[in-house]
This record gives sequence, structure tokens and C-alpha cells, in this order.
Amino acid sequence: MRWTICSVLLQAAAAINFCSECGSSRIEFRVPPGDERERFVCADCGTVTYVNPKIVCGCVLRACDNFLLARRNIDPRRGFWGFPQGYMELGETTRECAARETLEETGVKIDPRRLELLAVYNLPNQVQLLYDLNLDSIVHADATTESSEIKLFHFDDIPFGDLAFPTVRWAINFARDKSSPPRIQQRTKVYDKAAETWVVADDTAFPY
Repeated sequence: MRWTICSVLLQAAAAINFCSECGSSRIEFRVPPGDERERFVCADCGTVTYVNPKIVCGCVLRACDNFLLARRNIDPRRGFWGFPQGYMELGETTRECAARETLEETGVKIDPRRLELLAVYNLPNQVQLLYDLNLDSIVHADATTESSEIKLFHFDDIPFGDLAFPTVRWAINFARDKSSPPRIQQRTKVYDKAAETWVVADDTAFPY
């Protein structure tokens, strides 16, 4: 786990060249006073720059037993299928983020107020909040700069071998089967030190 955290911080270091407070280029990676973790600290004025997890919001769009998927036209996983999702921006709610990403990646305009929370996935250095929406009718969606193809798949025809991320498969399966409680899926990906591998813990039965 420490290796993963440090690798992410070292990647971020490439973008932290100057102190945001005084402009100094003397940035150190150390534990600041009163803290327990190593941070990026300005050696001149002591300003601490924090590197925090990203929040990703997305939307699973359905029409009966059909799912709207987009073929990614951007890295990572270009050419693979997924649902619209992306990083949350300042000044917007998680529902607004999911609706915005849906419009940007599929051209489909939806009302954020209609979105129902489907899943919370706690991943290394990232948290995903995924929403569910039953469409009133079959929608027409065109390719966008971020998606080379938009297609409505019946569940039996979904190309599960070509999905962009495991979370896409998790969300699709849960959305289809969530007719009985619990109605929100919660999963956490953690590092098993004994096995030296990443494992997925299903927290759905133990909601936070």
C-alpha cells in the first residue's frame, strides 16, 4: 500500500514545481509539524501542498433491459466500452457532475434531480459515485469528441470482454439485479499484505 501511495505522490511531484504561496521552487517531501504523513512542503515559507483522492461521478443509463454504453475515444482504455463518467468539478454536485459527463460523452441531456445513487466504489486514490437512471424512451445519441461510438445494448449483448474497467461490469450487473435490498452497492479495493495482491471487499451488506 505504501508503494502505491508513494508512487502516486511522486507522479504528482512532477507537477508541483513551485510553492503556490510564495513561488519558491524549494519543495521538499517530508512530514510537516503536527502531521503524520509525508507532504509536499515549501522549504522557504512552510506552505503544505496536499495531494488528495479524485472524485469520479458517472451514470448508468437504462431503457428496460438495455444499457447505453460509449466506446472511449480517450485514454486510458481507448476503444473500450463504458458508461459516461469523469472527474467532479468545483462548484457542482455529484449529480450535476454525472449529468454533465453524460452530456459531454453521449450528447444525452438528463435532469440531475432524477438520478438515483447506484454504487459507491472506494478505489486506490479515487472514489467513484455512480448513478442510475431509467430512460423514459430509447434515446438517440451521436458520437462525441470523447466517445467514438454510442450504442444501446441489450444485457445479453453487452461486450463484457471489452468493457473499459471492472467497475463498469459491477455497476451494470448491480443495476440489473437491484430490485431487492440493498439498493446501493458499496465496494472497496484494498491491498492484502499477506497475499501481496489487491482484493475487492464487498461492503454492500455493511453500509457505512
